[in-house]
Amino acid sequence: MDIYSFIPSRDIAEHCRTIGHEFTPLEIAVIIYHSKKNLAERHKAWQEIINTMPDTKVIEWAESKRKQKLYDSLHQFLQDYMRVEKGLAEGLKGIEPNAIYTYMKRYFSLDGSPVYTHNRIPYSTFDKAIGAVKKAHDTKRENCEIDKEAFYVYKRYIDEEKHLSVQVELNGEIISSWVIEGGIIAGADDELFSAIAEISIYIPVPFCKGDILTYGYNAPFVLTDEAWKYGEKHCPDGHQYLAEGSIMDSVNGYTLRFNNQIYWDFNPASLDLEYFRGELTGLNRTLKAVSNHLKGEITADLMMNAYNVFLHEEKEKELLCRTWYTDEGLALVGLEKQSGNDSR
Repeated sequence: MDIYSFIPSRDIAEHCRTIGHEFTPLEIAVIIYHSKKNLAERHKAWQEIINTMPDTKVIEWAESKRKQKLYDSLHQFLQDYMRVEKGLAEGLKGIEPNAIYTYMKRYFSLDGSPVYTHNRIPYSTFDKAIGAVKKAHDTKRENCEIDKEAFYVYKRYIDEEKHLSVQVELNGEIISSWVIEGGIIAGADDELFSAIAEISIYIPVPFCKGDILTYGYNAPFVLTDEAWKYGEKHCPDGHQYLAEGSIMDSVNGYTLRFNNQIYWDFNPASLDLEYFRGELTGLNRTLKAVSNHLKGEITADLMMNAYNVFLHEEKEKELLCRTWYTDEGLALVGLEKQSGNDSR
């Protein structure tokens, strides 16, 4: 099995491949869970673990760390998990007279932020909802680009406080991100189904303080610390490690917000983390200065002066957008017409 191909981040995958990092069967199982592969591909990979890899114990750590649940067999755990997930898939697609289907699309705005749009038409079957998703695939939204991978289908029950939703591919194949409410799964199966998301594993990553990163979509942030560096216990080879799971679910970084301020914030510490490869536009140009300051390449005064220059330019475009006015009006105030409201 090429487990590196299951890691969503091309940078983390390439780093692990380059250093020849080997994962345990449990770590492989968790990586498969966090991958973007569809249900059939994930189940095939889990079955390969059962067929070809040694069995081991599984420990679920609750987020509060006040309890732990021990599963004696990873093989049995995966078999039971696949059984529950297959049941959910069958329930999602099964026609029921008191259930309707809707879907949600995800777009990315110009600054990389996600924008979600729910359809207003209920559908009677899963297949009809998927057909509508396909028709909506190329739907345009002003100043946004559609996420070609992220469609969510919801099954809602009339007069009942329960629903089932999941991310799907355009062909209707289920990917991941189950959301289940209202007792659709109960008892031991409910505990088992949530257990795999609680398992923390440690994965070597190439990122360093000052790197400009992104996750899942194109919104950039500057990594401010190496919060995943756990010392010799988890980093025997000297590499930085990212914890995937409930014990650690965020990394720290600077980002720009809509009010033009720089924020220190938490960002998901997930297998989606990658180097930002897009163009820094608008006030996001400041992130390059922040990055170089954290790396010790420039002084604080140069970083702040760069921010002030970019802020002034963006404020000018916001307060006096010259494309709004006629040539004659601009001439009366001593300004010239600009070609457009670009980001320089």
